Amino acid sequence: MKKRTYKTLAGLLRANGAHQFTMSDFLGGQIYNNKHYKWRPFELTDNALRELSDGFCQALGCQKRKYDEVFHNMKYGRIQNCGILSRLWVELRGNKLSFTYCVGQDGGYEYPLVKRILYRGY
Repeated sequence: MKKRTYKTLAGLLRANGAHQFTMSDFLGGQIYNNKHYKWRPFELTDNALRELSDGFCQALGCQKRKYDEVFHNMKYGRIQNCGILSRLWVELRGNKLSFTYCVGQDGGYEYPLVKRILYRGY
């Protein structure tokens, strides 16, 4: 199946009828298309990827100086897919993107862990 390239995150979510897009979906390179009930491969332009990385950093409360580091780790595939990253998602609410991290039982441990995964890219 052909890979589609999207210029914006909103365009990706609208085109696939997706309500939610997780970090795990991004790392897997596929999004579930609710209109055709299939997984579809995709790519993001640098601007869309910057929007995604900055939004996730903002949701986690990362330091501004780390935003570029997270962007480069996402761009060059340095972040490995972990189950905890599925709790980090973006959704489209009234034509605006909303970035969320759903904390588990031990938030004091999870926040630094997820940040470390994004920063170091392992």
